[in-house]
Amino acid sequence: MATVAGTYIHLSDIVVIIVYFLLVLLMGLWVSDVILRPSILWTRDVIATPPMLLSGSADYVLH
Repeated sequence: MATVAGTYIHLSDIVVIIVYFLLVLLMGLWVSDVILRPSILWTRDVIATPPMLLSGSADYVLH
């Protein structure tokens, strides 16, 4: 009985660790998705866009 209870506690600890790890992983993915992806896309657009078109696109976005 003691070994079964010990195994159960051990398994529940593993489950808690896995769930916690998944939550941290999802939070990290969400933060990187919210913060990093727009900046990466914006930087990529700026690099891919010739300087003469930047002012026009800025005016287009503002209006």
